[in-house]
Amino acid sequence: MPITRSTAAQRSAATRTPRGRGRGIELLALLAASLVSLAGLALVYQVKAQGNANVDADLGKGRLVHLNQVDRPEPLVPLLERVLGDPGERRFVAQRIASWLSSDGATGHRRINSVSAISSIRVSKGALPNTRSLPSIRERLAGSGADSVALLGSAQLAAIRPFLVVRRPADFTRAVAWAAALFLLPFYVAHVWLRFRAPDADQLLLPGMHLLTGIGLAMMIGLRDPLRETLLFTRFAQGVAAGLVVLSAAATVDFQRSGLRRLSYVPLLAAMGLSVLLVAFGTGPGTSDAKV
Repeated sequence: MPITRSTAAQRSAATRTPRGRGRGIELLALLAASLVSLAGLALVYQVKAQGNANVDADLGKGRLVHLNQVDRPEPLVPLLERVLGDPGERRFVAQRIASWLSSDGATGHRRINSVSAISSIRVSKGALPNTRSLPSIRERLAGSGADSVALLGSAQLAAIRPFLVVRRPADFTRAVAWAAALFLLPFYVAHVWLRFRAPDADQLLLPGMHLLTGIGLAMMIGLRDPLRETLLFTRFAQGVAAGLVVLSAAATVDFQRSGLRRLSYVPLLAAMGLSVLLVAFGTGPGTSDAKV
């Protein structure tokens, strides 16, 4: 019986898919994952948008205050009536907030991404007028024993937070559209790249990543208040795009022939080192025994 001999390189070449062909399964799976992801994004966006249907009207009537458009204290004074009984203190707090929002020398107005940003405004004893006004601030200063306190206490800020926004519904819509585009397009760019540069790569890896990250993006959109808190989904979409760049670059490397194969112990040593550092220096939140 004749025996045919072949090298490993010849066997690899015989089973290799011709460049530019044979990734139809990946494309179909990507399209299916995109449909599922877009459906999830649309549902979450619809829920969020319904809760903000009257925001523009309320802003026009003064029921809500857009902090990124505040240039004077007057719009803030009526809201502060809910938490501050002294008229002079309301005026003082409103002036300090308006001044802080207008204190960015680069643009003339500080742009904030979260209502909670105003909790960083502090007032010191030396900044208080030489009168007996500002009872709430003086009481908190006396109780804390510190030289300064937050301009508004946490309970006070929580009480007026529903009446403050940092972006309009249209801004949220644009952010979602931009994040969706930034999320979807890199998957198809990666598909084209793999089609010509790594045709033998696993055809289900990219669609699987697409589906899982699509669920993650929908969760990021639904996680926070779209008009009052920092939007996390934009950074999430940017992270997915960056990850796909790394994936596409790594897919073109033949690790079986690369010198990196001899360094397989490095990740293991790094993981062991991180574990030692975590056990030695890690601390848990509060009284928890967890090491983080």
